[in-house]
Amino acid sequence: MRPDPRSLAHWIIAAVAAGAYIAYSAFQWRDFAVPSWDLGIFSELAKQYGGLHAPTVDIKGPGFNLLGDHFHPLLVLLGPVYWLFPSGLTLLVVQDLLFAASAVPIMRLASARLGDRLGAAVGVSYLMSWGLWSAVESQFHEIAFAVPLISYSLCSWIESEGRSRSAIVSMAALVFVKEDLGLTVAAFGLVVIWIEWGRTTREGDFDLYVRSLTSLMATLRSRTARIGAGLAAWGILWTLLAITVILPAIHPGGTWEYTDRLSQTDTMATGPFTRLIFPTVKLQTLGLLALAAGVIGAVSPYMWIMVPTLAWRFLGNVDFYWGWHWHYSAILVPMAVVALVDSAHRRRRIRGAAALAVAVSLCSNLAVAWTSTIDQFFDRQPHALTARQRTAAEGAVAIAGSGHRVVASLRLLAYLVPDNRVFWEGTAKGADVDVVAVDPASAASSSGEAADKWAEERFGGRWRIVYLKEGYQVAVRIE
Repeated sequence: MRPDPRSLAHWIIAAVAAGAYIAYSAFQWRDFAVPSWDLGIFSELAKQYGGLHAPTVDIKGPGFNLLGDHFHPLLVLLGPVYWLFPSGLTLLVVQDLLFAASAVPIMRLASARLGDRLGAAVGVSYLMSWGLWSAVESQFHEIAFAVPLISYSLCSWIESEGRSRSAIVSMAALVFVKEDLGLTVAAFGLVVIWIEWGRTTREGDFDLYVRSLTSLMATLRSRTARIGAGLAAWGILWTLLAITVILPAIHPGGTWEYTDRLSQTDTMATGPFTRLIFPTVKLQTLGLLALAAGVIGAVSPYMWIMVPTLAWRFLGNVDFYWGWHWHYSAILVPMAVVALVDSAHRRRRIRGAAALAVAVSLCSNLAVAWTSTIDQFFDRQPHALTARQRTAAEGAVAIAGSGHRVVASLRLLAYLVPDNRVFWEGTAKGADVDVVAVDPASAASSSGEAADKWAEERFGGRWRIVYLKEGYQVAVRIE
């Protein structure tokens, strides 16, 4: 059987994007870029799964089981890969490949609905989107698995007109990626019912603007609506189980750690609606999502699947949830692009509507991604080290050795994980450690103390500095 040239073209486009993502990740890894401590945390999780152990991550806190932080059992899939290639860079490459592969079903759907040229353009717009590039820059997070699951399930559902079992399974599996994604599954289920309601109403010659109880009950008896209701119930059930039972049972504090991210006092003082749209950075995020959907996609029912994610982000009291930076919008990008294809297909009789929508999406995505993330690859800012600093960081990792209990600063965490039991300097209180490895921006360095004195004050005993170069210090316990 000869390969489908369209499918081959889609995979080529995805492969080029994967190469670009991996090049950026390799640049970050080489230059010890650390947007957060998350890469160290997930590297330790993958290491533990690879050794067939519970995901105990001392970086989060001594003896902390990471399944008590977020509900992400699907990350067990990282274990075999990390066992084969034990490096934080492995996780970055896995995420890059998953992001790139998620574009293939989108291009397949777009090509079938809008034609091959526009289908390829939709794929490029998606792959170059600010949502995915920001996630690449933010390094590995559990949503790496959510992005392809959402992309495949939405596209397969639409292509099969609701008959794809794999689409249902893929959507249902989202509940095992992160606890809040159960609400995304529920939102998809409700959208399925909504679309089916509209279809059956039109087929029954009901007024398009009047949805009677009779027509709704008739809709709910259909197979498609029952699937939607089942997914909605499944998603809500797992979110409730995760945040009220599973996470509190595993968390050392007996609670879901993120309840304080929504301040009821602040919400009551400002009002929930006001809090949803202000500060204006939230409106900017909504505007960029509308542009990613080519504007025309904003009226697609598939855009409503975004609501749970946007609601908890905008109602939260953590300001980096609100904007379009970081990794939080990565799962919304496939929804926006699918909404674009859906709306453009419905309005295909309007000449030029699809082409204009795709052009808006492509230009806005690329412009924002380029100015916020991609250009850093070329000007080597803001994370890049000089050659001497990079050599010093590599030397600190080498001197720290292997088989130790190491307290490290953010920049060195993921690099020390494969061969050591690693703690973070900010959460290592009370830990029994024998090596301290810190960078110039660490708490020890910023306090003006030498690493040996800093270690003596926090962990007791006597320490000696065995490495000091370009502000990087390694101290070892001598008694």
